[in-house]
Amino acid sequence: MHKAEIRTYVPGWSAGYCYFALMPGGRTVKIGSSLNPEVRVRVQGLQLLGYIKGGAKLESELHLRFREHRIPQLGEYYRYEPIKDEIAELLTRAVADRP
Repeated sequence: MHKAEIRTYVPGWSAGYCYFALMPGGRTVKIGSSLNPEVRVRVQGLQLLGYIKGGAKLESELHLRFREHRIPQLGEYYRYEPIKDEIAELLTRAVADRP
């Protein structure tokens, strides 16, 4: 794999995408940001639920929004069950807003 394929540095606060990915077992979701979420998630061995344009800025906003469901030992990981409907709504709206 080329280094360019796994690059996750986000140049600029809102460049790139905010993604949602399930850990094996489907009980925990990661909210992260990447220029290429499909490759990033594959490298991490997670299942990609979807992604939204917005990068690190949106990622930070969502971390705050879902903070009560955060798993402290895992950083960017959250309990999936309590937030899955909101994630589905965000992803649905993002698709609907595309030209």
